[in-house]
Amino acid sequence: MFSHYKKITKTSILVLFCVCLTLFVKQVFASEAGEWTSEVGLESTFYAEASDTSDTRSNYSLVMSTEYFEDWNDGADSFTFSPRARLDQHDPERNTFDISELSWVHVEDTWEIRTGVREVSWGVSFMGSVVDVINQTSLAEDLFGAKLGQPMVNISLVRDWGILDLYVLAGFREASLPGTKSRPGLPFELNTDESQIPLGNQSIYGLDYATRWQHSWESLEWAVSWFHGTNRSPDIDFNYNVIQPGIISTYYQVDQLGIELNYIWNGYNFKYESATVDGAKYRGDDIGIYTAGLLGFEYTWGSAFGSKYDVMWDVSYMHDDRKDSIAAILEKDVFLIGTLNFNDEFDTRLTLGTIQDTHDNEGIFLVNASRRIAESWKLDLSGIFFYVDKIDTSPEVTRQQSQAEFERLLRDYQLFGDSDLEKIIDSLGGLIVDYGVNSPEVAAAIDNLQVIVDNVSLRSDNKLGMLEDESFVRLMLTHYF
Repeated sequence: MFSHYKKITKTSILVLFCVCLTLFVKQVFASEAGEWTSEVGLESTFYAEASDTSDTRSNYSLVMSTEYFEDWNDGADSFTFSPRARLDQHDPERNTFDISELSWVHVEDTWEIRTGVREVSWGVSFMGSVVDVINQTSLAEDLFGAKLGQPMVNISLVRDWGILDLYVLAGFREASLPGTKSRPGLPFELNTDESQIPLGNQSIYGLDYATRWQHSWESLEWAVSWFHGTNRSPDIDFNYNVIQPGIISTYYQVDQLGIELNYIWNGYNFKYESATVDGAKYRGDDIGIYTAGLLGFEYTWGSAFGSKYDVMWDVSYMHDDRKDSIAAILEKDVFLIGTLNFNDEFDTRLTLGTIQDTHDNEGIFLVNASRRIAESWKLDLSGIFFYVDKIDTSPEVTRQQSQAEFERLLRDYQLFGDSDLEKIIDSLGGLIVDYGVNSPEVAAAIDNLQVIVDNVSLRSDNKLGMLEDESFVRLMLTHYF
C-alpha cells in the first residue's frame, strides 16, 4: 500500500509541476496584455422515442467555454488558458468542468517546449482516428467523444530529417461516461465508481510516455508514433452484482505503434492510419496484439459546376480486430461524408453522411447544417439516426451462452480470492440472509442475474442494437463574445 501511495504522490508532484511551471512563466514574463474569447451555447436535444433505461424525450444543456491567449518575447513565448463547463438538465454525469488548455509554449529555431495541460491530436481522419491516444475522451459530453485536457511536458525537435515530439504524460484520467439517466445511453448501468487501474509494470502510477516522428517529401506526409502507458480505451465487463448490475471499466498497460500516411494528388487527399496495440484485454483475458486501421480519401470540388459552392467528399473504411469488444463498435465500417460549403457571408454549410457496417445490416445516418446569425451568433442543426434493430437471441443460443458463461464462472472460481462467481454469491447470499429465499428482493436479484447473462455475451453482429432507440435531433444556438 505504501509503494502505491508513493507512486500516486510522484504522479501528483509531476502534475503539480507542469501546472505550476506554466503559471510561474505566465506570472513572471507575461505582460498582462492578452485577449479573451468566449462562447456560450444552449443545446436542445429531442428523441423520437423512449429508451429501455429512460423516458426522457427532450434534454437541454448549457455549454460555456472561454480562452485567454497571450504571447510575448516577439511571439517566442505564449500562454493559453481554456476552460469549459456544461450544465445538463437530467444527467449529473454531464455536469462537467474541464480545463482543455493551461499551457506555456516556448519556440526556438530548432526546438519547442510545451508544458501544462493540453490537447494533442494525432491521425489523418476527422471521422475518428485510431492512433489518437494522448488525450482521454468524455463520452458523457459527446457520443463520439470530446477530448479531456492532459497534463504533460512535450519537447519538439525540428530538424532537416523531420519533427520529433517527445511526451511525458503525467496523471492518467479515466473516461467520462454517461450516467443512468443519459441519452444517448446504453441499456445497462455504467458504474463509474468501480473503475480499476491495475498498476501492471508501471514504475510511477499514472506516468505515460509517447513519441512521434513526422516528415514529408513532396506531396507525401507520414508519421510514426509510439505510446507506452495506460490504455485510453478500457476493457469493459459486468460487475456481477445481482443487486445492482452494471458494467465496470478496467484500464490496462499497453504499447501502441501508430503509422500515418497522407498523399495529395490532383485535389485528392489519400489517407491511411493504423494502430498496433499490445497488452489489451477482453473481459480480463489477454487478446494478444490487435490492429485497428483506417483507409480512405477526401476530394474537394471547388466552384462546383461553375458556381460559388464547394463540395467535399470523404470516403473511408475502418477495421478493428476486436470484433467481440464493446469498445470497438465500429470495427468493419464504411464512412461516406459529403459537405456542401455555400461560401457566403454567413458561413453556411450542409453535411450528410452515413456509417455502414459492411457485414451486418446496421448503420448510422448523420446530418448537420450550420449558419451564422448576425455577427456573433451561430445556429447548428444536427441529427443522428441509428438504422438498426436489436436482434433477439434465440432460446437455443441463449441456452448455449448461459452454459458457456456458467462454465467460465466455475473455471475461474477461486476458493480464496476474488472472482466473478464469488461476487454473485456474495451479493445474492446477502439478500437471502436479509430478506429470505422467497422474498421479492431475491426474485428481482435472480432477474438481474439473467440480465447479466443476456448481455455478457455481446453479439458481435449487432453492437449498434444497443442504440436502436437513441436516434435524436439536436439544435445548438451559440453566442460568441
